[in-house]
Amino acid sequence: MGRVTLATIAGNAGVVAPTVSRVLRGDKTCYVSEETKNRILRCAAELGYTPNFSARNLVLGKTSHVAFVLNDFLYLGNTGPFLLQSINGMRDEFDENGYRLSIISLDTRDENEIRRICQPGRDYDGIIFGRSDVDADTARLISESDMPAAILSDDGTHLEAISRVLSDKAGGVRQIVEHLLENGHDRFIVYGYPEHTKRYGAVFNELGVRWDPCRDTVEMEHFNVYELSLRAYMRAGILLDRLSLPVAICCGDDFIAAGVCRRLLDAGVEVGGSVAIVGFDDISVKNIENPEASLSITTVHNPTYEMGKAVAELLLKKMKDNNSESERRVLSCQLVIGNTSGLIAS
Repeated sequence: MGRVTLATIAGNAGVVAPTVSRVLRGDKTCYVSEETKNRILRCAAELGYTPNFSARNLVLGKTSHVAFVLNDFLYLGNTGPFLLQSINGMRDEFDENGYRLSIISLDTRDENEIRRICQPGRDYDGIIFGRSDVDADTARLISESDMPAAILSDDGTHLEAISRVLSDKAGGVRQIVEHLLENGHDRFIVYGYPEHTKRYGAVFNELGVRWDPCRDTVEMEHFNVYELSLRAYMRAGILLDRLSLPVAICCGDDFIAAGVCRRLLDAGVEVGGSVAIVGFDDISVKNIENPEASLSITTVHNPTYEMGKAVAELLLKKMKDNNSESERRVLSCQLVIGNTSGLIAS
């Protein structure tokens, strides 16, 4: 038997080809009896019919492909599991809706590159841009094009015309600080990147916590996340010099927290009471095995997988109706209490 077509199924089912097409694609405006519908589906299955997506997409002017755009593939390695979890979320949502996800790299500051990729139906049906890859000029070009677009993990007034998803990291930090205050801590050291210092500083001010950013901050340069634990371990000697109990060490992420925990444990410092250590992101590295202790670092679950699914949902909505209102969706973070932030011993 040659290739099974809609006409082949129609001949076997005793209907016309357009009816077969509408039934197979689930067209709810195709008013046929359940008997006829079931006969068409049975014939298609018995004949081993597989749809020709290329032909269908050509007729519809679509590609069934969406793209996730990064400025540089090295960013994937530098962010470790964080971005990969979001990509998994995107992939799962697009798979469920019949789209294939491609990850591409291009210079988002190049006007010609943006104009080229923002041509609907040429290469992709929709595009997701990554964090910090869209400045005001790029946002304007995207908004002026007819390409459905969404943004993952970024925000700003220049992005108001584009749908975007982010997590409430400030809310997560607030949960950590409130938890530490409840356990008796009133002295804090922030250990991480400048953005971590800024986020904690804002929450300290909001909650009226006394904190000296000059004395009680250990800032790190940006590194590949897989180097962070080692870098944090090496730099934690500064903490040992400043250690005045009790103290809560607020680390920018779980990689940093893991390195700090190991260094303090190696120096004979007991972690979990008078010395609290907290992380952020809720990744597997938060569990520390040590001959003297088994620690599960208190952290905050950052919903990276859920963010991937959510940004895919927003893009699918724009692909269905590109004139629909753009949305800003903020997902909540959740405190995860381990055994590194217990009550201060009286």
